[in-house]
Amino acid sequence: MSIHLDETTPCALSPDVANLNDAPVAAAGDAPGTLRQAVFDANATAEADRIEFTNGLTGSIVLTEGELVVSRALEIAGPGAAELVIDAAGNDPTPLTKEGDGSRVLTIDNGDPFSRIAVSLSGVTITGGDAGDDGGGIRTRESLSLSG
Repeated sequence: MSIHLDETTPCALSPDVANLNDAPVAAAGDAPGTLRQAVFDANATAEADRIEFTNGLTGSIVLTEGELVVSRALEIAGPGAAELVIDAAGNDPTPLTKEGDGSRVLTIDNGDPFSRIAVSLSGVTITGGDAGDDGGGIRTRESLSLSG
């Protein structure tokens, strides 16, 4: 099942996630086909965006570059919680113990305490978060909808 932003929210086209890799992203085109690049590109647009995964893409995206930061209205629609995992353990020096020395999977914050963005996450499993402060898997200051 997928959660959609309301019909009054315009959605820009976004690139599909085509692989399970993670790589540093500082500019458009740095890591094409990665979830990190898709989130970076979505953050660069003023409109609400939707990230989808290429048909048949299943497995684990192990985040090696730290947490993903969402700062704009966004929908991430995965193929199913049993099909796709986003795992923060790749950035944790002690992944088998919870020492607070890793990162979370997502931080959702537009930086404005007086306005809220709408973010929805569906069809993925979030795991491996080991942040030393608030939010093990996801930390949000925004409106977040979750579904399987």
